[in-house]
Amino acid sequence: MGYENRYQGIDDYAVRIIKYKARQLVGRVGFTESDRQDLEQEMVFDLLRRLPKFKPERAQRNTFIARVVEHKVATIIEAQKAGMRDYRLCSCSLNDRFENEEGGSVERIDTINQDDYLRQQMPDP
Repeated sequence: MGYENRYQGIDDYAVRIIKYKARQLVGRVGFTESDRQDLEQEMVFDLLRRLPKFKPERAQRNTFIARVVEHKVATIIEAQKAGMRDYRLCSCSLNDRFENEEGGSVERIDTINQDDYLRQQMPDP
């Protein structure tokens, strides 16, 4: 990997809390290390979108940042657990390898007929 998100123009507190929350999500609710940078970017985008609504007379900036990030984390978790996307319903990966009838190794995705799959997804007329 070796790539790190860089957040120029965002204060250090926001970067620290976003990175911390993304690390917390890895290993939970179906997120892996490969999702971490995407999670960080989602949180940064949401924070940047909401930052203009900050009112210093209502709360400190760090409190506002923390609440916005925590709310986004809750929304991410809720979306991850929603309906067809629920990570808990997935019992296998399409990249799992297993032995075929000829004794060779094949990925699960190579055994799925795309036309049959699409036909199953379409509602009956």
